[in-house]
Amino acid sequence: MSGSSRLWPGIKLGLAFGIPVVLFAVTIVYETRSLSAHGTLTDAHIVGLISIAMSLVPLGLMILALIALVYVQNKGVGGLLLGSCLTFTAVAYASTQWRESMRIDAFTAFAARSTALVEAIKGYEQARGRAPIDLARLTPEYLAKLPSTEMGTFKEILYHHEVVTPEQTTWGLEVVISQSPPARLLYRPAKNYSDLEGAQDNVGDWIFEYQEFNRHPVEESEDL
Repeated sequence: MSGSSRLWPGIKLGLAFGIPVVLFAVTIVYETRSLSAHGTLTDAHIVGLISIAMSLVPLGLMILALIALVYVQNKGVGGLLLGSCLTFTAVAYASTQWRESMRIDAFTAFAARSTALVEAIKGYEQARGRAPIDLARLTPEYLAKLPSTEMGTFKEILYHHEVVTPEQTTWGLEVVISQSPPARLLYRPAKNYSDLEGAQDNVGDWIFEYQEFNRHPVEESEDL
């Protein structure tokens, strides 16, 4: 048997089972980057594209495997394609679970970092009888500078301020995670989240609101 003949089976196995593992590793690397202070939307887009590919490839491999098992004399081809399909499916599932866990950890760390901002708003409110109209009013007396999320893909902290009566104001903080499907981090000092219709996970003193895939889309509540 020639060297190339001996090498070819290994190449086929590498392509069938190595590619999904490599894609998994690349996805985790870019997900980690996207959640770091220096991350960018490009990192998140790369993760999204790879995730879509890892979801669609198993379907194509399944179809090819069935065709090969029925029409190709060498059944090993169909078995290899079927094995690759199962590997892609397992890796895609593991990637999704791992990335969700990474995001929750990043959100929880952000919630802990946001304590200084929350305390600054409360300090302003206690001293002046009402919440600040915007976060810029907190500097430099209550904060040396306005913080960011330190999550590159989701950098902006939105501040919502509402005048209830001349003597009373309400406020809340929000970090948009996704527009479609809608997902966001929310902080309300009164912890009143009962009006929200999306699924909710606690992340420190904040909540993570998102749409579950098995539910019909609902309109995002505008009340804070």
